[in-house]
Parts: sequence; structure tokens; C-alpha cells
Amino acid sequence: MFDNVPNVRQRFTKVKADQEKSSLIADEMFLAHSHAVILALDQAIGLLDDPTKLKMKMTTLVKMHVHQNPPIGSEYFEPFASSSHTFAMVILGLPEDHPEVQAWVKFLYAFRNMVKAEEDALGGEAATEKARTCCTIL
Repeated sequence: MFDNVPNVRQRFTKVKADQEKSSLIADEMFLAHSHAVILALDQAIGLLDDPTKLKMKMTTLVKMHVHQNPPIGSEYFEPFASSSHTFAMVILGLPEDHPEVQAWVKFLYAFRNMVKAEEDALGGEAATEKARTCCTIL
């Protein structure tokens, strides 16, 4: 993500995101955030058969990002979503047109669309009085 999404490193205030890859993957805060992302994805996958709960989970994740200070908006999720097929192909070892790879691409675009809808609902002003510093999950 840090190599493929423009300006994403500067959004991580509790992680020394400018580190070399070998140092970054050993950073406790980076690993904690990575585990939080994996857990959120795992929870979302577990809710695929319950659309109501899945939407609630996704809405919570969207709000956590859009209401950060500075906000993590659709401009950051667009390049991530558009590169997601590459990540999925490498991780899953499957071709780009495989249904599982395409499912991940669709999932990440759906998340990006939800982020955009939340931004639009705020009138383009993502930060609020309740905004938090980025990555407070750490």
C-alpha cells in the first residue's frame, strides 16, 4: 500500500512510515495497524451472509477513516482499490480474471464508494469536531 497509494505514508502519524520496508515490517505500531486491518477484513468476510451486519461494520470503518484528522478520504482509497487486483493476484496466486480476485476488487471499490458517500453527506468536509488523529486504533 505504501508503495502504490500516493501520499499514504504521511497519513500514518503513529507509525514511522518513512522507514525502509525491512524496518517498517518490524515496527510494532505498523504491525498493530496491519493486524487491525486484517481483523476488520476477516470480520467483514464473516458477515457476508448477513448484509445488515456487514453494512453496519463497513459503515463503522468508513466513519473511522472519514472522521480522522486529517481525514482518510476517497482520494486515498481510489488508488488502493484500483491496485487491489495486483495485491490479490500476488497474495492469492490467482489470475486477474479469477472470481476471488474480482470479489476483492469489488469489495474495495464498494468501500471506496461508501467513503465517498460519507464525504458527500458531510458536504465535502470530512473532518469534524470529533475528528481524531489518524490511526488511533493503534
